[in-house]
Amino acid sequence: MSILFSQPSGYSFPGRPEKISQSKLISKCNKKMRNINKMIEVLRSQWEQTDLPSDLRRLSDNILLVLMELDIKVSELKVMLLKASDENKGILPTNLSPYGVIIQTVMKRKKTAFFKHLTQKDDGNRKLKILIPAEIELPPDISRSDCVNAIFVGNGT
Repeated sequence: MSILFSQPSGYSFPGRPEKISQSKLISKCNKKMRNINKMIEVLRSQWEQTDLPSDLRRLSDNILLVLMELDIKVSELKVMLLKASDENKGILPTNLSPYGVIIQTVMKRKKTAFFKHLTQKDDGNRKLKILIPAEIELPPDISRSDCVNAIFVGNGT
């Protein structure tokens, strides 16, 4: 048994249904989702599936918040990770989570912007607080107490 739907009288669809689904208003693939998908691609290209969390969307979203705050594009991060891998004989550190590796890589490659953000006092605009795992060491010239926009987790020094 098939059910037929008739078009309500006085109503017409503007264009074909395929065109409606591509509308920017209706599209499920907005800029944020495209960036999340790009970030997921980067994560999958750099780590084995077993080294990644099951919720890649949430990890990607958290990483993107940091990248946006520091004005870094996903493509830039990918290049930074490739360079870090090349410098370490083709592998990324295994003692850190993917998030930790990314934070450490950004800290090293974009040191000025990263620590400017961490140490910048409230200027009326709320700053994103960046989670810093205990395994990540700060450079000796940076004090934890100066990092007002960081949340340190664990027993790091």
